[in-house]
Amino acid sequence: KDNIHPFIHGPWTLMHQGTVQGVDEPKVMSKIQQFVKKHNVELNTEKAADSRLLFYYLLNNIEEAYQTLDPGKLTTDQLARTVAESIQTLRNPTGNEKEPLRISNLTFSDGKRTILFRDKIHKLFYTAKTLPSGKTEMVFASDPVLPIEPMKDETAYWGKVDENTLVKLVPQASSIETGQITLPELMNASGNGELFWRPLNKIKAFA
Repeated sequence: KDNIHPFIHGPWTLMHQGTVQGVDEPKVMSKIQQFVKKHNVELNTEKAADSRLLFYYLLNNIEEAYQTLDPGKLTTDQLARTVAESIQTLRNPTGNEKEPLRISNLTFSDGKRTILFRDKIHKLFYTAKTLPSGKTEMVFASDPVLPIEPMKDETAYWGKVDENTLVKLVPQASSIETGQITLPELMNASGNGELFWRPLNKIKAFA
């Protein structure tokens, strides 16, 4: 059961689709072992799923960078930067990889805010649903499969996240603040300044 999604630690959760390469490299594994030892997490690294190792790697990097795992003390941009930097390291953990290692899609949340990542292999679509309360709910999927009637124009209801892109979801009073930024855009952003998140393409919400 320790390898079943979602992986949970306090308010933090992670869900992942596909394969994570690079987590068994000594440079990465030492960070994972550092985290599980500090937080008394029972973990058999030989049997643990690569997704679970990824989860602890992200948490360690957040705590290491900002000296806290308290979501209230972390900005959305800080979370996004840590996810992006972690992905970059996992893609080339030795510094000598001829081709970037595979990470695949992931969903990472602090219990309120969510950061999603779409890689170059798997697709990621999104749609919106208006709840009876008037609030909007975002739905993400590998394929636009929800039954929507009438389905005359599927693209009007489903948007597609670009390759190599992070998406943020930040709940507001009656809506969800969203934005997207490519990994290169984020990594090229100067210093620790505010990130420039582009809006997701507009779609029709269904009831």
